[in-house]
Amino acid sequence: MKLAYFDCFSGISGDMTLGALVDAGCDVEQLRTELRGLQVPGWELTAEKVWKNGMAATYVKVKTENQQKHRSLGAILEILQKSQLAPQVRERAAAIFTKLGEAEARVHDVPLEKIHFHELGAVDALSWTSSALASAFTPSASKSLPAPL
Repeated sequence: MKLAYFDCFSGISGDMTLGALVDAGCDVEQLRTELRGLQVPGWELTAEKVWKNGMAATYVKVKTENQQKHRSLGAILEILQKSQLAPQVRERAAAIFTKLGEAEARVHDVPLEKIHFHELGAVDALSWTSSALASAFTPSASKSLPAPL
């Protein structure tokens, strides 16, 4: 069994997360299949082997045609609710975006229903979150472990 150990001392991007999961054994085609369940058009998932600072890695990129980056929490939750993602993926993704919305609402001192995500509202952010969760729930899923924050 392979283990994806996430030591995010200074953050991690969606591309980096997916690359680590692919390197730990998650199948790229399975990720594409799961992402089709989002039912959001205009995206492409690519993966290629790269070298970064002398280390081999997989670079996974979600390219999108839809440049809409601003979505309300309600719009994101509606996309997830209408999706054909596995129920546990849909529920966890909704919980993640809701938790982010609560933090935004608290910081900006506005009601949760007024929250609009900027970069997090884009298709690639929805794709990163959903595909990372989908990889965790596949039968052949590798294990992942986050470092303490």
